[in-house]
Amino acid sequence: MYNHHNPEYAQPLMDELLKSLGAGWSDSSYGNDCTSSISFELPSGSLVCINIPNSELDEPMDEEFAEYTVCIDSGDFWNFTHQSEAVAKAREIINRKSI
Repeated sequence: MYNHHNPEYAQPLMDELLKSLGAGWSDSSYGNDCTSSISFELPSGSLVCINIPNSELDEPMDEEFAEYTVCIDSGDFWNFTHQSEAVAKAREIINRKSI
């Protein structure tokens, strides 16, 4: 995890997500992203990603994000306050027959 993702805050959240979601999920954080992320590749080749909060504050102009964002590579995304909501949405997407 890159330092500007606020690893002291984000790493425990990432560890919880990876444990909760199980096999197939991996750290997909990229160096110039504002937040850490994990992703899952669907059989179709599409990616489901969860961007992880890096702060308790939500100040986008300061690159501080307090919500989980679930997104697919088609550009659709959903924001959630609670980790459990993000996990449920990610599982819903993975269980769809097509994306």
